[in-house]
Amino acid sequence: MAVTYLKKATHTSASDSGDVRTTVQDILDAIEAGDIAFTVDQQQYLQGYLPVVLMFLEATNQNTAGGGLPILTGPGFITPENAAEVKALVAEGTR
Repeated sequence: MAVTYLKKATHTSASDSGDVRTTVQDILDAIEAGDIAFTVDQQQYLQGYLPVVLMFLEATNQNTAGGGLPILTGPGFITPENAAEVKALVAEGTR
């Protein structure tokens, strides 16, 4: 959405229909270019996978990861400082 509105606001969009599809790549490119300051990185894999693994380990092995305290899995932030690293991970298919 941010890239769509950014393109409309700067009149760089080829179409005024508002049907510009935003991709992760578009957002990362805009962050690297300085057009967007940051985006929220939900880290869905961690938020969905890690709780299942932790519940399994507790049920089968009595592991109590985190010592009863929260284990934070996100969200994180993608900024100009880490955009290139995240972009490389997206290209590898791990993000």
